[in-house]
Amino acid sequence: MDDTTARPMTKRQQEDSINKQLTDKKNQKKIAVDNEQYLEAQKVMESISALEKELEKVKLMSDEPSIEEQIEELKKEKKKLVSEENFLGADAIKAKILELHQQMQGAGASGSDTFDQGEKRETLIYLTLDSDAETWNAQKNDSIIKQLRKEVQGMDTMGPDAITIPSHHPDLKEATKGKVTLDVIFKIPQSFPESMQHAIETSLKTMAQGAASGELYLGDPGIKVLLFTEPGPPPPS
Repeated sequence: MDDTTARPMTKRQQEDSINKQLTDKKNQKKIAVDNEQYLEAQKVMESISALEKELEKVKLMSDEPSIEEQIEELKKEKKKLVSEENFLGADAIKAKILELHQQMQGAGASGSDTFDQGEKRETLIYLTLDSDAETWNAQKNDSIIKQLRKEVQGMDTMGPDAITIPSHHPDLKEATKGKVTLDVIFKIPQSFPESMQHAIETSLKTMAQGAASGELYLGDPGIKVLLFTEPGPPPPS
């Protein structure tokens, strides 16, 4: 479904819309006067006065495009660069889009509707690491969380409880020494932009692919990740 109607109108679009309504209303007024329908003409005059006041307010608005408008333009530019196979350019535009989303979050931080408030969608992954479950501790958990916040796109813009490791245990598939499985919960606010929610899930899937190829290390010092499951909802409690 085309979502263009849900986007905020630009200043020019608002001016054009009001001017069109004014033209229609003035035509209605002329018809009413020609037909000696003076009460109707008076009602139309009141509507014209209200529209003129609204137009004056719009004219006082800043000409600078809103963050949402900038993001939409950058998305078009990124799509064009991808079609031209200019992937480095597209990646640079992607970074600009993320930065603007973060600005949107910062602008709302002083209000009551920030991305880190309200309902959150929980996503669970299982990490199996090349480490002994018996010696695993909270400090190692913190090290893993710190790196995940850095590596997973967008997570560093959320609160401290955005990633938690509620439990760890020996590897469930192979109960052998030297393997530990972590239950990692990502709490993503429902108010987070859809594009950034998608970026988070894409980052997690990319890390899962890195683990599958034996190239993913997490924590400090780096511990080899043997299994990184794809993100999914937690099991019912």
